[in-house]
Amino acid sequence: MDAVVVPVPAAAYNLPAPEYSPAFVDPNTVDDGNDSHLCQTLKAEVRAINERMRHAYTLSDGEYLRARLREISDLQYERTCLR
Repeated sequence: MDAVVVPVPAAAYNLPAPEYSPAFVDPNTVDDGNDSHLCQTLKAEVRAINERMRHAYTLSDGEYLRARLREISDLQYERTCLR
């Protein structure tokens, strides 16, 4: 009878800490009338979220990120950022 070799478990992969976007400023509180800065900020946040979603994430992180993308999309539509 041959002995069965039990494989050594691989080292656990430690996921990097999630990198969230900086706190979002509500566009309704901005009174300067300059939507181009807001549009650039929203676009940068969408890029950061998409980059984050290309890597492993938990269910709760994914739900938060998808909800945030929907909020940003609505804001971009309201502020006519999507041209």
